[in-house]
Amino acid sequence: LLLKGMSLQSLNRNDEALVIYHALLSIYPRDADTLYLSVILTYTTGRVEESFTLLTRALEYFPKIPIFYCLQAGMLYKARMFPQAREAANRGLSLDQNNLDLNLQKLRIDADEPNEDERNEGLRRIVKFQDENHSELAYWKGEAEKHLNHSHDKAKEYYQKSIQLQGFGPAYEALALYQYENGNLEEALEITQKGEQAGSVYASLYFFRANILEKLGRYDEMIQSYDKAIEYDLWNLNYYLQKAEKLETLERNEEALECLTQVVEEISKVVNPEVDQIPYVVDLHRARARLLYKLLRDEEALATHESLKDVNLKLANVYL
Repeated sequence: LLLKGMSLQSLNRNDEALVIYHALLSIYPRDADTLYLSVILTYTTGRVEESFTLLTRALEYFPKIPIFYCLQAGMLYKARMFPQAREAANRGLSLDQNNLDLNLQKLRIDADEPNEDERNEGLRRIVKFQDENHSELAYWKGEAEKHLNHSHDKAKEYYQKSIQLQGFGPAYEALALYQYENGNLEEALEITQKGEQAGSVYASLYFFRANILEKLGRYDEMIQSYDKAIEYDLWNLNYYLQKAEKLETLERNEEALECLTQVVEEISKVVNPEVDQIPYVVDLHRARARLLYKLLRDEEALATHESLKDVNLKLANVYL
């Protein structure tokens, strides 16, 4: 019956597969394989709450199976709950430091919530793995060459290998950064375009492209790249700030104000902003007030300062 469910899942007949998994769990609630498949299927089909419930049950039954911590770390990471994701990955690694998936997941977390010591420890572990056909592994070996050995040319070779194998997204950005740091702006821009054409589209690639386009003086394209970055990561408040700052530099103040007003209105609906976004919340209000003063809209500027006190009282106590 489990094999039938797996077969249906491989055919993308997910609802039918899930019926089978649910039936199996009603009979064998502690079956690790069924729990594992159920967690993945419910999560990938948007049943996130059910997926977390199943995963919690799996961890209660099987606290010594590393792959469940890998799943937990990945799901928390995608929910931007980085400290909790790191804790889950570390628990898994405490059980099995030789699990490649866990090591890769931990490095992804450390890249998005920078922790240099933990990242370097993870890079030292990752170089011990041998798989000549693993695109992501090649990328992280490049990162190890860059950060541990300070060998940028060797890192470049790994990034190129990663792209050749499968086109792992961050490898495009890393290779573009290599060219950027060596003053080869057109080459850096071309690499980001190749990444986009290959389907490796994500927010930080567009954000980096905006920096390249600014250096090249291609300002309209720069703003378009900021828009794409925001499209792929709506809640990265730094992207809005950077876009507004560049628009203000170009004396396109009304556009800058519109950008900030849009996101401030959305933030006002959020009761508890993510911890890593809190400093940006304050900066958004301040930047908006500055633009309003510049546009001689003094009363609105004063109201913006007041809204910072009223809407984000907890933040004001810490950061103002």
